[in-house]
Amino acid sequence: MDELFEARCEFLKYGLELIDDSYKNIQSRVFVLKDGKYKVLTCLNTVRKGGNSPIVNKNNQYSIQNIKLYLKDFFPTLNLISEKYVRNDEKLVLKCDKHGIINKTWANLYAGHGCDKCANENRGKSQKINIDSAKKFYYDYGLIPIFKEYIGIDHRHEFLTKEGYIASMSISDIKREQSYYAFAKTNKHTFNNIKLWININNKDYSLIGGEYEHAHNKTLLLKCNDSDCNNKWYSSWANMNSNKGCPICAIKRVTDKSRLTIEEVKYRIKNINKNINIIDTAYIDSSAKLKCYCKKCKNEFYLPWKKLLQGRGCQHCSKGRMSGENHPMWNPKLTNTERTKRRGNIQKIWRINIFELNNYTCQITGKRGNLNAHHLNSYHWDKENRINIDNGVCVLKSIHKLFHKLYSNKNNTKEQFDEFKARYDSGEFGFNFK
Repeated sequence: MDELFEARCEFLKYGLELIDDSYKNIQSRVFVLKDGKYKVLTCLNTVRKGGNSPIVNKNNQYSIQNIKLYLKDFFPTLNLISEKYVRNDEKLVLKCDKHGIINKTWANLYAGHGCDKCANENRGKSQKINIDSAKKFYYDYGLIPIFKEYIGIDHRHEFLTKEGYIASMSISDIKREQSYYAFAKTNKHTFNNIKLWININNKDYSLIGGEYEHAHNKTLLLKCNDSDCNNKWYSSWANMNSNKGCPICAIKRVTDKSRLTIEEVKYRIKNINKNINIIDTAYIDSSAKLKCYCKKCKNEFYLPWKKLLQGRGCQHCSKGRMSGENHPMWNPKLTNTERTKRRGNIQKIWRINIFELNNYTCQITGKRGNLNAHHLNSYHWDKENRINIDNGVCVLKSIHKLFHKLYSNKNNTKEQFDEFKARYDSGEFGFNFK
């Protein structure tokens, strides 16, 4: 019983009265009274989520009874003859007091369409209520009428909302619980309503021009109220309603929030490179160069903060780190004598001798210029013939690159070169070598 009582109380919060004692849980469908008279089939979970509870439904055994009550309120001249409801678009048989039998769907009736002949007769005529009664009707719904002339029940009359926006809506629409639109293309007061919305919500910009076309069209001209900014830009009502303000101020807020101070930069560099001290006194941004001091070589240099973050440091120290055994091309198999010879003039003399022996002409293509001296037997394994002119041949740089691409850079032999030359002569590689 306690659970049933709690369910009754919660339904009452949403304006519904539980009349079904078979309630079990929030998922169970039970009958409730809507507006004090319509018996509606729904569940508490649907009501909590704001779901619609239609008064007429194919699963509702009281649908016919609800339609009769609805007709009594909104179409007193119509009487329902049909005894069964099937679906929304299934026509119901009704009888008009003036024009006899008519057929209408529930969708048409709920949309406010009754007898067509009666509607034609009443078209252009004012309804049977005066202006005072009409204004009282708007007041009853929390709306402040501002119209001076009442035209009819289907005419959209202007009123003020609780917030002060100007909108328009007919009495028929209000009875059918339709929504009014203070911000819409069809509302001629939308521009002024947006101005009022800006003041109510204390926005840091003002509406100074443009026109309202659509919620997502950027046709409203705004101006930033910040005297240091005074930016003007076009925005849409959708962006404004999503709390998007001045784009310049937004960028500035993000930048100011993320910008480091010189103290923070000096502290962070200690975790990146302990050998560097930043001796600059101001930090502008990550691209501006900072004056740095190397503790190792006592050198002063300039580098931007983004380069320091990448691990860059003193150039003098980096040159030392890339020489000798630290160099990625270091060959531990060579002796110091071999390394000295290789760096000396012996190889240069051998190279010049190869060029002169071959008359500075490629021995594959017969062309001149952009030449390399190629070891027939590889330099790394045929140590006795490293500087033997019979172990060399003059070729174009492009030919030299292609040869080593096909036969690798080690373990090359004279036989491989002869095979390569035969393949070239057969036209396998083409003849566009320079």
